[in-house]
Amino acid sequence: MENKSVVILGAGLAGLRSASVLVDRGYQVTVIERAPMAGGCTSSWTDHRDPEHGSIRKGQMQMNFPFYENLNYFCWRELTLPSIQSPITALPKSWTNQPNPSFTGRLDGFFLADEGGRRMHLTGKPSTRIGKALSFLPAPLSNLQILTDFEGFPTLRDRLSAVRFHALALLFGDKSVPPISDDWNFYGIMKHLGLTHEAVKTFRRITYSITNLADADQVGPKFMHLFYLAYLRDKNILGCRMMNDDCNPALIDRLVETLKARGVNFRFNCHVRDILTEQKHAIGVTVEDCGHYANMVCDNCGLLYPPAKQYPLCPACGCATPEKKYRKNMAKPTPELIEAEFIISAMQPHQLANLFRSPDNHPLREFREFRALGQFKGAALTVSRIFLDRKVTHEYNLTGLDRDFWSMNGCMDISNIMPRYEKTSVFDTLSDDGEVLEFYPEKVLKARLLTDVKALFPEVNSAKVHKHLLARIYPAALYHRPFPRLNSRFLPHSPATSLANLFLAGDWTDEFELGMEAAVKSGTRAANAVLEADNRINLQEPIYRPTVAPLTAWLQSNFLSRQIKKWYQKRYDKERAPSRG
Repeated sequence: MENKSVVILGAGLAGLRSASVLVDRGYQVTVIERAPMAGGCTSSWTDHRDPEHGSIRKGQMQMNFPFYENLNYFCWRELTLPSIQSPITALPKSWTNQPNPSFTGRLDGFFLADEGGRRMHLTGKPSTRIGKALSFLPAPLSNLQILTDFEGFPTLRDRLSAVRFHALALLFGDKSVPPISDDWNFYGIMKHLGLTHEAVKTFRRITYSITNLADADQVGPKFMHLFYLAYLRDKNILGCRMMNDDCNPALIDRLVETLKARGVNFRFNCHVRDILTEQKHAIGVTVEDCGHYANMVCDNCGLLYPPAKQYPLCPACGCATPEKKYRKNMAKPTPELIEAEFIISAMQPHQLANLFRSPDNHPLREFREFRALGQFKGAALTVSRIFLDRKVTHEYNLTGLDRDFWSMNGCMDISNIMPRYEKTSVFDTLSDDGEVLEFYPEKVLKARLLTDVKALFPEVNSAKVHKHLLARIYPAALYHRPFPRLNSRFLPHSPATSLANLFLAGDWTDEFELGMEAAVKSGTRAANAVLEADNRINLQEPIYRPTVAPLTAWLQSNFLSRQIKKWYQKRYDKERAPSRG
């Protein structure tokens, strides 16, 4: 069989996973990426304004949960077993104990802080006698020790209201809609279920620390599913692993090298201008290759990148290039056509939509879900890294904060998990801005962030800050799904489009949208869609699901649970029914 060509638009985790599957099946794979590095929303880059020219500006210390089966398999398959050239039908039974060069060993728990700075530890390891006794029970009962040990629920009433939420997550967490539509945000669900004020505040800190978005901006059922996975699937599953370095040097760059060695062609600094069609088929893409033009340094984030006339924005943070500097480095690359039998778009939804804002007759406008892409506006983040002259903390920490009281929603001393910073403390902070922090001058914002870090970690006062990097990442470069009203009815939950050989990938095509895990799953589905369209179904890659603990499965399916589900379904249907005169 003649090797057919596939063009993948975007070198994020979804695009990398699609490339991995298809190159192993003999396809000629080309990956187009507008940035100078792979990784997409998970990427990290070097700030070239920094005199040391080696400090990563956007750290992106990613959390990796045990239930991220497809991400874990992808990393294990590519980085640990590079000699394997065929699909693997099953993961090792003890996956979490398998070596992986990108992640730390298993880390257990993190602490949240309230408005007064009081620490509350959330951990999978029992710390009380009751917690130790509960930990011997089978899952999901063993995870009740989290609720007994966690100081975030100060009264018995708070704990009982949290148990109610967990019980419904157990019943409905594997479903995308019932008993509450994803028109509901996570805050609405918590209030609807009658959680106490303290319990709501606690869950808010958890949501901020995991997804960088407020509970009012979270799609409700998505978070019910996340808690279902994190607390109710397996014993002590709360423990996570972290990158042992910034995301690109730890993971992404290694994935790119292994894929290059297997024949994948990467074209960085290459902008997609159009997807060409002919009789409801995609026949290729038009690109502008800017890789051979003079580089520029972004004034906002320090990324080194070549300018492009049609795209005067930094591909990492989305900031506009200053006009004077932009004219001086004006680049006019010649449009280039890349033909392909199949195309996978792993671009962010608003980036894909921007390709077709002008032509009214493009076939993709017949794709129902495509018309909703204009509602994706992304989220603005501020990331900073504070370097101290000495080591001040000596234990793993991952901090969750409530943005009503703090200038950031996450903070940790990364020197405890990154070997290259082991002799000094380096604090990464992450803030979900909305549009609020944009109004603070950089000097003022740095002072606010440092003040809050000192409140969280008083040890910082004994050291001297010798460098503080800060960058704002804007919607043009970063995508989240912060709009509950843009619910599952308007999102494509399959890779298929109105063009027979154009397929979609990215976490926005996954109905639960669990970040890196959803991106890897979507990349696998898109690659499988190519194989199906090419009549090679027998070579499709399996998609893995976390193992359900036996008692968890029984609690979901016994007679009483079925009756409770029916009652909630009737209540849901009644609430959704249109009112009459």
